[in-house]
Amino acid sequence: FLGNMGINGLTTAGLLSKLNEDGVEYALRMSNVVLLSVGGNDLFKDSDILENNGAQQGNTTSSTTEQELTPESLLAALPEAAARLEKILDKISQINPNAQIYYMGLYNPFGDIPELLVPGNQAVTKWNNTAMDIINKHSNMTLVPTFDLFNRHLDKYLSTDHFHPNGDGYQRIGERFIQAVQ
Repeated sequence: FLGNMGINGLTTAGLLSKLNEDGVEYALRMSNVVLLSVGGNDLFKDSDILENNGAQQGNTTSSTTEQELTPESLLAALPEAAARLEKILDKISQINPNAQIYYMGLYNPFGDIPELLVPGNQAVTKWNNTAMDIINKHSNMTLVPTFDLFNRHLDKYLSTDHFHPNGDGYQRIGERFIQAVQ
């Protein structure tokens, strides 16, 4: 059986609180494999990139400057979000110490915007490295990389919201998870 408990817009803070819900705990206790994707909203949500991107694509004047588009500005929430990610992974392991946990590494959904290519790639790389440091502490966890799947292929694999994968993007991610699980 497969249960999708994903919620668009969920952050590490939201997921951490959901892990205390009886239904979520039950589903985790019954699971052999847990596929986890969280962190993109933490990384990009508070950076106003989506709003600024809309202004840039609409050819209107944006208040965004090159100085604001830095890995530091994108990762302002990294220390707290990474601490929550660690709590999330620990809690899932406590709920079900026998489950194999596969965490989906992040990709840069804004790599096709010249001003966001380098800072976005650097920010995502730092997040993925931080996630890997956390995951390496657990023998039942694996980071499944996706950065390379989307890099230079955003037009093929992103949905119209310019953030989430489209059907083909999810297919590629699914194939990557199958490789990791085998």
